[in-house]
Amino acid sequence: MKLASARTAVLLGAACLATLGARAPDRQTIVFTSTRDGDREIYTVDTLGRNPRNLTNLVGSDLAPFWSPKGTAIAFTSKRSGNDELYTMGPDGEDLRNLTNHPSADIWAAWSPNGADIAFVSDRHGNYEIYVTDAEGTSVRRLTFEGAADIQPCWSPDGRYIAFASNRFGRYEIMVMDRDGANVENVSRDPAVDVTPRWSPDGKQLLFTSDRSGNDEVWAMNADGTKPRNLTNHPSTDSLGTWSPDGKWIAFVSDREDDGDIFVITTNGEGIRNVTKSPGVDSWPSWFDPAKRKPSPIAKKLEIWARLLVAEMPKSQ
Repeated sequence: MKLASARTAVLLGAACLATLGARAPDRQTIVFTSTRDGDREIYTVDTLGRNPRNLTNLVGSDLAPFWSPKGTAIAFTSKRSGNDELYTMGPDGEDLRNLTNHPSADIWAAWSPNGADIAFVSDRHGNYEIYVTDAEGTSVRRLTFEGAADIQPCWSPDGRYIAFASNRFGRYEIMVMDRDGANVENVSRDPAVDVTPRWSPDGKQLLFTSDRSGNDEVWAMNADGTKPRNLTNHPSTDSLGTWSPDGKWIAFVSDREDDGDIFVITTNGEGIRNVTKSPGVDSWPSWFDPAKRKPSPIAKKLEIWARLLVAEMPKSQ
């Protein structure tokens, strides 16, 4: 084999190793809940609506999935043990684990940005409050202590804050607190019902569902509650918005074409398309870019070795 051909082969091999665990940007993945097979199950689909997969495929309601930061696990709520519990599983449905294992209802899991903790909602002390457990489920601590319902937690990208919805003022508002439960602030401050907050990837905005325009729409506002704007602006019911990893798109649930499908739209309200187009009800989307999955340590070492080998090869004359 000529040296030039050898160099080409090694470079191609190194390029392949460098892309292990990654996918092209147009193959980003949305995990969601669907009733298309008669029961609530957890599915994935790419952002072009291709390759839907049932990850749970078991009798019992599975819902509200949430990707871990590196896409190596999915947290979700399930009734498979008889009551609502938090579970985690791998991105293909493998390695199923019961995280909470408590007789009370434990729902709405949300990973911390470093993947070490999961915030969730439980009624184990009489009403819905927000708790945090480590990712192994071995240490649970309570963050809120109100007589009202505190629900739907979501961590800020820097891990310093948790946004959530609360009806402690008589209606649901978007609240933000420190990660330890201190310094709770009402940031939505509107007479309408505001729920399901999600931080933007840069931490500057909050996505939420609101009926302040007369029906449920997906809204965004600055993290301090200023400059709210309606992103969907449609007479149908739009809800449960979530950001794309680059913050340029949102996925949300709408009944504008059926009982409920997952749609995507740009953050300026353009380019809308139906991703799931299912006869069932599709809801609770969570968006992940598989390109964030880093190559394994072995792949990294092989890539470095290949590049060193290429550098040491004499160039053909």
